[in-house]
Amino acid sequence: MKPIRVYYAPEDDGAGAPPETPAPGADAVAQAGAAAVPPEDPPPEDKPKVPPKFSSQLSPEAREKHKDALDAMGEETSLTDAFTELMDSRGKLSRSILMPEKDNPEDLKRFMKDMGIPESPEGYGIDEKILGPDATKLLTTQALKAGMTMKQAQAMHGFVGAIMKNGQAGIAEATAKRSETFDSRMAEASGSEEAGANATKYATKFLIRFGDKDTINSLERTGMIYNTTFMSKLAEFEKALGDTKYVGGETNQKPAADGAKQGAFGTYSEEWNEQYGGK
Repeated sequence: MKPIRVYYAPEDDGAGAPPETPAPGADAVAQAGAAAVPPEDPPPEDKPKVPPKFSSQLSPEAREKHKDALDAMGEETSLTDAFTELMDSRGKLSRSILMPEKDNPEDLKRFMKDMGIPESPEGYGIDEKILGPDATKLLTTQALKAGMTMKQAQAMHGFVGAIMKNGQAGIAEATAKRSETFDSRMAEASGSEEAGANATKYATKFLIRFGDKDTINSLERTGMIYNTTFMSKLAEFEKALGDTKYVGGETNQKPAADGAKQGAFGTYSEEWNEQYGGK
């Protein structure tokens, strides 16, 4: 065996390595190796397309007409597989809805009816008791603009209703806590228990003077009558109107049929009268 030689280019002349001399018989070995490697399969797109075997049962006209579809099935597709796929496609097609023609009101009306989209916001038939008439109208109007179906709008209504219910429960709980601590907070804000009690009386008189029962109930639900800053301001307004003696919730009017206390602006609840009236 001949020793291996390493050729290099000397730095002084940069001649480089002499050309490599092929070993004897190298070409024959290379050719033999190339012949031993099996040829690669042609890419899938180059393979001939063979239709399924059952296509021979079709007429020449049908084979020609559906040639692309048959070639796409492939040779291994059975008649059972093709028939099953056809029936599944027909089932999906029967449940599909045609898109409306552009600028065709009647076609659009048909499409909306098929989709379950009403013609007007009232068509959703959503109960107003949960959200109230104004919020319900806003919801159904926006639902119609968004093209929501009946089920979609009802689902959104339930979602919004749940949020409002949880929010109202939280407000009621917070209002109850503020009610329990109102007297002490009012005394602290006014400087003493007596000053706080007087401020509450003047503020209450102002509410009775300018607010009806619904207004007072709304302020109570939202917790505003338990807001010391709000009630202190009302007391200041009432004092500014005159230095008249405070008058409680009762007057010389005849009691209501149910025995409820009567005030200058109507009947007050027993709870309201116990808390603020006659003090």
